[in-house]
Amino acid sequence: MAWTTPRTFVAGELVTASMLNVHIRDQFKALGQWSPGDLKATWTTHANATTTTLTELQTGFFICNGATFVQATHPLLYAALGNSTTLPDLRGRGLWMPGTQDSHAFTRNDVGGEYDHVISEAQMPAHSHDGTLSGSTGAGGSHNHSIGGSTGGQAVTVSGGSVSISGTSGAGSAHTHGNGTLAADSGGAHTHTYNGSDGSYAGGASQPNPGTDAVDSLTTSSNGAHTHTISGVIASEAAHTHSFSGSGNLSGASGASHSHTLPSATGSESLHVHALSGSFSTVSKGSSSGWVIMPPFVVGGCWLIKHDA
Repeated sequence: MAWTTPRTFVAGELVTASMLNVHIRDQFKALGQWSPGDLKATWTTHANATTTTLTELQTGFFICNGATFVQATHPLLYAALGNSTTLPDLRGRGLWMPGTQDSHAFTRNDVGGEYDHVISEAQMPAHSHDGTLSGSTGAGGSHNHSIGGSTGGQAVTVSGGSVSISGTSGAGSAHTHGNGTLAADSGGAHTHTYNGSDGSYAGGASQPNPGTDAVDSLTTSSNGAHTHTISGVIASEAAHTHSFSGSGNLSGASGASHSHTLPSATGSESLHVHALSGSFSTVSKGSSSGWVIMPPFVVGGCWLIKHDA
């Protein structure tokens, strides 16, 4: 029942039954009439609601299941759908109005959204992974490390378990060594011979017969084996250094707990690196399954669309 243009009655005009039928009865019917392309929801369902079979669930209404129809049979529905012979497919989908919302534009027949989504690397927030590192450094070859400080420089060479050290001690200030006693080795029983000349003995003593007795030498009597003791202060020495060297083996060494104090500053070494080879594995987290992004919903009956009948 189509809507007709309302009639304007004039004074004195005879109103007939047919006029009333068209302009009163039929107009009221038209006000409640569905036009091709109109949608309505029903709680009633049908087996073909899950298929794409063209199905008229109610008189004049097809199920919106994406089925196709014949244009010649339903030209008004064809025009209402934008010259398409495919019904809207609203199975498992919400119905949105066209327009722009939150800077997003939507046009009739647009389809979008996902039931679940697996995020890509670009969609992940910035993050880090815990892991474990295993491996060993490459051999740097035999090389030295110098240790220096206020007492001078020492070169330490480590190769395997052996260590050797050599260098020069720092220069001390001028100094003496304190009082002490030295004992000369015993020379055994011995005598001392004195060589002299006429006139006097050593020490100014006169000869027994001056001028007459010529004395060429004197021999002392033996005092037996003996030693001589020397005491005093060693003379001051200028500042000087002492060289030193030594070596040992570090492997298998044992002893009481102890420590060694090194000078305060290390010597400068040429720049070098140690190569690292090995593997790094991160701790496994998460899975490849998607996460549901659908809003809460209730499944009802069917969406219906009015056709030409």
